[in-house]
Amino acid sequence: MKTILNGKIWKISNLGRLLCVLLAALLLSASLNIGIATEKVAAGDNDTADISVSVSDSPDPFEVWNPPLTYTVIVTNNSENATARGVVVTDTLDSSTFFDNSSFDNFTFTWNLNETTNTLTIFLNDIGPGENVTIPINVGLGHAYFYENDTSSNPETGSYTEPDPQRQPYDIKNKVIVSSSTFDPDLSNNTYYQPTNLQQGPNSYFSSFSQQQPPPEYVATTPELPAVVLLGLGLIGIGTFILIRRRLLAAQG
Repeated sequence: MKTILNGKIWKISNLGRLLCVLLAALLLSASLNIGIATEKVAAGDNDTADISVSVSDSPDPFEVWNPPLTYTVIVTNNSENATARGVVVTDTLDSSTFFDNSSFDNFTFTWNLNETTNTLTIFLNDIGPGENVTIPINVGLGHAYFYENDTSSNPETGSYTEPDPQRQPYDIKNKVIVSSSTFDPDLSNNTYYQPTNLQQGPNSYFSSFSQQQPPPEYVATTPELPAVVLLGLGLIGIGTFILIRRRLLAAQG
């Protein structure tokens, strides 16, 4: 009887030890996880980071044939304790502009340009809590553009809402989007539109357009030929006709 009792006691004692070991392991694991989470928070590795983008242009109004036009893009991590990972800026330039890659001579981030869509993609990698990155982007105007939708000499106002050309006439527009692999709880500040007012330069031979016309991506115009040139072309045509007719008559005679 004593042996059986002792055996039971021995079995219960070993089971208690095993439970204690398991409980200690669980407590240690929980402690380690809490420590890791605390370190991540301290290092800015939370799973949520609100990033935003803003754009300004200079000069505005921009006098054509007087490059460059500079867009200043500012990307901000508004989080207090989270790092924004894998931040990417996508800049859709107006189709009547072209990117000047000398803008990035002093920067080390990776970028590429899709010439078909005129879209510039910039890979910023990580942005720490409360930090921001400023990106200057220089562009020039091509030989086909649309201007004088806004006939004033006032600068255009950018916003997070795409401008309505009927209510806010503009000449060219730049659209910039920022994204991150870290969850962003507020996407209302991730897309920015910056229009620019163009002014005709002294060497411009493009004709102006009415504000009532819907602005396409761009409109190319052909300069009108002077009346004296048209008259000269007409006289050459008439002279050629008379000469050919005389030769035909001479051949028949």
